[in-house]
Amino acid sequence: MGSALKINDIAEKKKSLGYSENTDYLAYVQVSKKLEYLIGTVTSSLINKMYVISFEEDGLLFMGINLANQFTNSDKFIPLSEIGSISYKSSKLINGRLVFNAEKLIINSKDGKTSEHLMYTMVAIASWIKKDLPNVHARIDSYPSLKESFSAKEEPSVVADTSSAADKLRELKALLDEGVITQSEFDEKKRDILSEL
Repeated sequence: MGSALKINDIAEKKKSLGYSENTDYLAYVQVSKKLEYLIGTVTSSLINKMYVISFEEDGLLFMGINLANQFTNSDKFIPLSEIGSISYKSSKLINGRLVFNAEKLIINSKDGKTSEHLMYTMVAIASWIKKDLPNVHARIDSYPSLKESFSAKEEPSVVADTSSAADKLRELKALLDEGVITQSEFDEKKRDILSEL
């Protein structure tokens, strides 16, 4: 098939896989080894590789590419129901590498384990990467988050009082450390938990 850096070739690739030819929600990503561990055997073929990821409304379509940016036919769709949450974060140090043209793509499993990947913000020969980035951010922001999951499960635990305040604070701190919630959200929830004592 064609080049993964040409928007028309990506649209054709998506069409050949049975998906819409919409190319507004694409990212150029290098996945880390941790993806297999986080999401399970579903992604055993998605380790240490480059992908064009199409952020679909109901999941992620990984389209594998080689070092020459040609499609490899190692494609995989992962529905959102198999992922805990997805987020992104601006950072210059990702997986021990200093980068200036990428940000962290953070994928959390349902049990809260985290993997970080390089999501490129620009590549000179592929203008669609920079153009699609705001759309990708908006799509990721529309996906369910661990913060929403935490809020949803926090209410019953307060009523049932099955976990200690210390456990709740540890769980909350983990969300802060992973960048899922902000410092102000952490402080607010901390005050709420401590006021219940």
